[in-house]
Amino acid sequence: MSVTKVVIVGLGNIGQGVLSARSLFPDIEVTGIFSRRAAEIGQSVDGVRVYALNKGTSLEDFDADVAILCGGSRTDLPEWGPRLARNINTVDSFDTHDHVGPWNDSAGNLQIGYLAEMHEAASHNGFLADVGIGWDPGLFSNRRAEFTACLGKETKVYAFYGLTARGGLSMGHSDAIRRVKHVADARSYTHARPEAIELVRSGANPHLSHGEMHWRECFVAVEPWAVYEDVQQAIVSMPNYFAPYETKVHFVDRSVIYADHQEQYHDGLVLAVSDVGLMEYRNVWHSNPQATARIMLATARAVERMNDDGRTGAITALDIPAKFLCADMGQAVSLV
Repeated sequence: MSVTKVVIVGLGNIGQGVLSARSLFPDIEVTGIFSRRAAEIGQSVDGVRVYALNKGTSLEDFDADVAILCGGSRTDLPEWGPRLARNINTVDSFDTHDHVGPWNDSAGNLQIGYLAEMHEAASHNGFLADVGIGWDPGLFSNRRAEFTACLGKETKVYAFYGLTARGGLSMGHSDAIRRVKHVADARSYTHARPEAIELVRSGANPHLSHGEMHWRECFVAVEPWAVYEDVQQAIVSMPNYFAPYETKVHFVDRSVIYADHQEQYHDGLVLAVSDVGLMEYRNVWHSNPQATARIMLATARAVERMNDDGRTGAITALDIPAKFLCADMGQAVSLV
């Protein structure tokens, strides 16, 4: 069995998930951890050497085949990704859907999008970057493509998140709130609107806005000198995260977040209905970051294999042959 050497970039929830899951992936070796908190973390974690992550980090000549980029989509990945992809294969969980392809910024200027930026960077020295890997984007992306292809052009495909009354913890949205000035800690939950799900299941194929499908709930601890109204406005008006949704902001003490909001449950559903029937796919995760980490680990082995076969530039989950995700490609036929 060949071994894929990976380096973890960012030791937040997903990075820790990658580290804790490595025993389940015997063909993958973690050769290093890069973190902005290297000084406080120490020289090693679970026997893996820790290095400082800064604006000069390039990973050129580092002993790894793939870098698993475990940062947030709002500020980390747009800065880390294009820089690191020039010198090593990468896997990331970029999840700002509207910014994967071309988009217009607040001034109306056209941006090429994260996928194109990563393609340009990875192609420079012959590496491969897999963008948006997790369960959505990622597993859900494949289901959307399959449902659309198999049910015909008139079919609409919907995705819903946070199906239970408690909702689902969104790591990216929580991270985005924590970047707001004077926020000490925060958790953001996504709630699906049950009436929208049932409307789709009825076969109506409705046109639904983001806000008609979901709403957000945020628990926020702020610094003592924060102005609540300013923090709330910064959250609810945040493009791509909260602005299109009904958003409820609860200001709580930091001890409440530690006591009541450590669970990392999330779930989601892809759903499509046509005249021939219904197709559904659901994920239920006891730990959102650990699930994402395991998907990224499986993808890391696929990225190395595809790069060895000559594939370079940037790709998404839709470009990966399923057998390349398997530890033993020779036995993949047994799954048919």
